[in-house]
Amino acid sequence: MIVKLDGARKYWEGADDEAAYMNECFGPVSFAVAVDSAGDAVELLRRTVREKGAMTVGAYTTDEGVEEAVREACLEECAQLSLNLTGGVYVNQTAAFSDFHGSGGNPAANAALCDGGFVANRFRVVEVRR
Repeated sequence: MIVKLDGARKYWEGADDEAAYMNECFGPVSFAVAVDSAGDAVELLRRTVREKGAMTVGAYTTDEGVEEAVREACLEECAQLSLNLTGGVYVNQTAAFSDFHGSGGNPAANAALCDGGFVANRFRVVEVRR
């Protein structure tokens, strides 16, 4: 299922659509959220990961500046990023390519199958796959 929502209206303006994409929704469900600019999209991504978490982020862009902004947001907010991949992108795909399932660093991925936190909780693992 793909759900199209208007993200250009901000939550402080009383946006009703935000409730849909700022809550957990078991899927497979993808949200296509319209925003005013790539910068707004990156900030919405950052806020969503910080407040609600993300097991995986899939991003698609041809703009190197947008790519860098998304990469930085995911690294800073501890979200696994799949950038410009073709084919299927799976929520738990990082478990297939490493020993980690989630980063252990955001609300949706606050534990990992083999999180280094049992030794020293200050360590986190974040990946960018291309």
